[in-house]
Amino acid sequence: MQDIYALMSASRSSSASVRRSVYDTLRRLDPATLCALHAAALLTRLDESEWRVRELALLVIEKMNPAAIKPHFDALVLRLEDSVWRVRSAALLALRKMEPAALAKHADAVLARLEDSQWEVRESALRHVLSELEPVVLAKHVRAVLVRLDDSQWEVRESALRHVLKKLKPAAIAQHAGVVAMRLEDSVWQVRESALMHVLRKLDPTVIAQHADPVVLRLEDSMWKVRCEALSVLGRMLPVVLAQHADAIVSKLEDSEGVVRMVALRTLGRLEPATLAQHANAVATRLDDSNQV
Repeated sequence: MQDIYALMSASRSSSASVRRSVYDTLRRLDPATLCALHAAALLTRLDESEWRVRELALLVIEKMNPAAIKPHFDALVLRLEDSVWRVRSAALLALRKMEPAALAKHADAVLARLEDSQWEVRESALRHVLSELEPVVLAKHVRAVLVRLDDSQWEVRESALRHVLKKLKPAAIAQHAGVVAMRLEDSVWQVRESALMHVLRKLDPTVIAQHADPVVLRLEDSMWKVRCEALSVLGRMLPVVLAQHADAIVSKLEDSEGVVRMVALRTLGRLEPATLAQHANAVATRLDDSNQV
């Protein structure tokens, strides 16, 4: 315990390099050692003139137990306006430790980071903080998140889908399904996959049916993972609606990827027996399939 006190004392050194080394060492300690006793001392370093010290102090705070940080929540929120993007990003990491109810009170401050000039900060706000909000709170801010689907950086677009929009209840996202479906034309396959896997797949079958055409187009996607997800989304539709796209699904029985062929068979299994019988020969050819999945 004497060692931790020695480190805290050294954190007040007049040398910025010494202070940086102190916080770099502190961040390696376990949360139990970084107790509430030292939280106040750490928070005083958030006004340091040396940005690396501010960043390291936040990275240390992020490791502490939420109960120790809670009294100093406002001080962390202030760092979201720091002049250095890495400090703003570290502040978001520290904020994610807080309870959803506490985060909700400062949702506007976090949402402001969605307009940050640095894409890493925008992505962190989505992945680490907004994703922790309760769905009912998140639904109030869904439009700000949807704007990020047009972000210039694909990682931001993907995080909006994978980490935030997927948390919304189906009814809350249904009215925005068309905006999400537009991401099926995204230039990056991870974004197209996330739109299918994390958002469109969870929608009500009747809502999916309204956006079936862009999903069917993804059956010809250059990435096999996207083709698989498109099949899975189509498989959520009612059999009578799915039958309208049976030919497109049957064509995937000849896909170059065995996993795609397997998911296509599973999707065809959702058809009514009478409809499935019309494609029995195509299905039977898969009895000689070389894939062992």
